[in-house]
Amino acid sequence: MKPLFEHNIITYSEYEYFKSLAKSDKIKYMFELYETTLVPQNLNLNMFFETIKSAVLNSKYIPIVEAPKVKQSIIDVTIDDEIIMIETDNLKALRTVLWRFVESGYVLRRELNMEKMFRKNKHTKYIRIFQILNRSSSICPN
Repeated sequence: MKPLFEHNIITYSEYEYFKSLAKSDKIKYMFELYETTLVPQNLNLNMFFETIKSAVLNSKYIPIVEAPKVKQSIIDVTIDDEIIMIETDNLKALRTVLWRFVESGYVLRRELNMEKMFRKNKHTKYIRIFQILNRSSSICPN
């Protein structure tokens, strides 16, 4: 009878990883390697991708809600580690960009004093400056 791990080929990086494992993890890792060698090497994934493709084509798509259409306007967004400045001529576009930041998890506070300071030199109709208070991984929009 042949040894269980005779045909396993282990690269140097795998061996270094193996050395860093705890004893119980080493045994698990060896059995995982053995299971991967049981799978044939010349794997043909065409059938797998064809089934995925047919499933996607046969399924009904869920419509994605996109941001409201905004007239062509320039939106200037300047982001720093602590400050976000949004400058535009379109208030609807400004709100859309602001909500994108909020949906991404940014917790913002409007800085009215800084806005007053920049009002003299602004080139557009609206300027909003926000201080980044925090960034969380998920914020519920409800």
